Amino acid sequence: MQSIILPPLYEIIPQYYFDARIIQEAQNIVQNVAQGVRYNQVVIPVNYSAQLSSSEQQLSYFTQDIGLANYYGFVNLAEYLLEQQGQIPAQYQQGIQEDQIGQGSVYYYLHQQLLARYELNRLSNGLGPIQNTDYVNVQVPYQPHLRSTNGLELPGRPQNLQFSPKKNNLIQTVRKIEQRLIEAIDSGHVITPQGAFLSLYQPQGLNILGELIQGTGRSVNPRYYGSLQAAARQLLGNAPEMQNIYDYTPSVLELGQVAVRDPVFYQLNKNVIQLFTQYQNSLPAYQYNDILLPGVTIQNVQISPLVTLFNDYYVDLEGTAQPQVDQQQQIQQQHIKAQVKRLDHKPYEYQITVQSEQNVPSVVVRVYLGPKYDHYGKPISISQHRHQFVELDQFTTDLHQGQNTIVRQSQQAPGQSFDYPSAQEIKQAVNSATNAQEPYYITESHQIFGFPSRLALPKGQPGQGLPFQLLFVISQLGSQNILYGPVVPEQYQTYQQDEYQVVGTEDYQQIQYQDAKVIGAKQTVEVVPETLSINQQENQNIKNHYANLYTQHGQYPYTYSQYQVGQGQRQGQNVYGQNQYGQQWQYRQQGQNIQEHQQLSQPQSIYQEQQGQYQQYQQSQQSTVGFQGEVPAGVHSQQGIHGVQSGIQGVHGVQDVQSEHGIQYSGIKGNQGLFNSIQSGIQSKYHFTYQGQSQQHQGLSVGYTGSGQYHAGGFQGILGQGQKTQDANVNKYYQNKHISEIIGGAISLDGKPLGYPLDRPLTTSALSVPNVYIQTVYISHEGQPTNEVNNH
Repeated sequence: MQSIILPPLYEIIPQYYFDARIIQEAQNIVQNVAQGVRYNQVVIPVNYSAQLSSSEQQLSYFTQDIGLANYYGFVNLAEYLLEQQGQIPAQYQQGIQEDQIGQGSVYYYLHQQLLARYELNRLSNGLGPIQNTDYVNVQVPYQPHLRSTNGLELPGRPQNLQFSPKKNNLIQTVRKIEQRLIEAIDSGHVITPQGAFLSLYQPQGLNILGELIQGTGRSVNPRYYGSLQAAARQLLGNAPEMQNIYDYTPSVLELGQVAVRDPVFYQLNKNVIQLFTQYQNSLPAYQYNDILLPGVTIQNVQISPLVTLFNDYYVDLEGTAQPQVDQQQQIQQQHIKAQVKRLDHKPYEYQITVQSEQNVPSVVVRVYLGPKYDHYGKPISISQHRHQFVELDQFTTDLHQGQNTIVRQSQQAPGQSFDYPSAQEIKQAVNSATNAQEPYYITESHQIFGFPSRLALPKGQPGQGLPFQLLFVISQLGSQNILYGPVVPEQYQTYQQDEYQVVGTEDYQQIQYQDAKVIGAKQTVEVVPETLSINQQENQNIKNHYANLYTQHGQYPYTYSQYQVGQGQRQGQNVYGQNQYGQQWQYRQQGQNIQEHQQLSQPQSIYQEQQGQYQQYQQSQQSTVGFQGEVPAGVHSQQGIHGVQSGIQGVHGVQDVQSEHGIQYSGIKGNQGLFNSIQSGIQSKYHFTYQGQSQQHQGLSVGYTGSGQYHAGGFQGILGQGQKTQDANVNKYYQNKHISEIIGGAISLDGKPLGYPLDRPLTTSALSVPNVYIQTVYISHEGQPTNEVNNH
């Protein structure tokens, strides 16, 4: 059954993905066909009409996205796919450091990434943090307007939900389970059914905790720890109590296929991630030496423009009704499709310049995207906000002695998937192969069950865009000799000596050896490079730490774009392809003026010159603390560059494609994108094409073809001309894994914890290593600002 592709869930059971009124209209059209009405194509414009709060309505392009719901539907299903059943796995025994990535770790990482993407989209829409979940008084209104397959409407929630007394037992159960999990994290161990204590502070600790919270058959003690996520979903989903099981209709929150559509899903997910964060904060923070890759320095990173936009997408609705046998052939010729607007982004590319003192084979490069400022406009601490970073890419490469230039395209990212093929496309591919017309290419599971590549970037803002930051980390294959604590929380250090200590690299090795012999609390040690004295580096680290947190209250936004970190390493902006940075931006708040003068120059370019003037600037700020008014003189401009990647055609082009407005029309087989044009004849709010009218329904839909259409791999091997494929090590990584570990797209090519090094706190010096680079980027948005489909 390997490499078998099933149709998308939104075509199999469209009732769970489209408004009940859309389903009814599609069924009415089927009925009209049965009565003799003839037309070839019917396109129903769809606007997401679930009843949401005003703030959540701004995020409907994300939460109501059918591709996101389809992705999570399979993720939820994978949680219940048990590879084998038995007692506590042997690797959970104390001291065994085998593969740390089990289902519990995958569960945490996928939900952390999903929550982070939701939070980044909240930030891009100017919304504050997610509210904490209240298990008694739920203030999250939601009416899904979805109809179950049995014809009953799925239940929703009013603005102010007060649970009935019948829910008291369930409320107590949820609170009891949550409290037991908190006690396990604080005490450092879980209780097995035999009454033994199993430590959480070991290499398998995150796995154990994740399987406790997940509660889908892998928990070491399901009777005692239950399933927090299942019990909380049943409570918050507000499904009515029914005496007859045939009248029971589960809530959206209880249905894994569409749970992401309910806003309270993200509040509940935040509670769950906070439990994991509480556990991670009890682990010793990564130090300088833990992250350092000796002899490797990231010198520079250049990024092409990051641009989001909305694209049209068409979904078959033929599964909404089951016609009679004598009408099936007639109905199959009358295609009914729903038109939706989906968030996408233009393909982008980055170039990393790395200096290596020697040949280093098979290093792993990770790329993360996270916020630069919080919703108040204050710069964030990466360590404290690490749970808001999403992984954009991960790949292996060989470093040669000297300077290395790494060019990477967004389509190559593992863990992300192209557009899910429709049933019609799958059928056409099979028929073509059966008739020896075209070969049938094998599609691997990891190429189709990853996160939708369209949603990899949060929605940008018009104009200059919204500032974010990219984190580049280079690591080497092999396990790490790191400690698992636990450390003493700050609030419990009141009556004892503070164990924070600043040492050199040689002293750190000795302290680490001594700590390995001590049972209990470990010292928090800040390691400094050998190039500076301890006093100098300590002061510099303190300066960098607070520069990362805040400089001056009352001024927004903070206009400095980068600050120096570690051994002369620079954080800042290297953006090519943008032509709006020659402007002078002024910000006013609380009577203070901040002006940022950006000076651009025209140096030689490593890229070809193209239409328009594309320039790049990089700002380097030497002093960031306590400035008033204008940006200090330490800000200076550096050389920019012209143009964009060679081989690009069109202002918004895609590499090596002949295009109109940058849209690729060649190289894509089958029915990808459905309609190139639709007959202008319109009745009511539908687009109809009646029989007898000649129409071509091939090619791409109107508008820019985003990354989701031709991500690396692709159904039937669909690739853009000149596009590189995914790393061969990705296929090797997933080769022998169970399907439950493949679905979702979690990956670690070097065997380190998922999300490394953001899987635990980082000291200020840990981000100062030369093999870590932080880059400011701007994400802009083009075209239609919302996902509303216009009725013609």
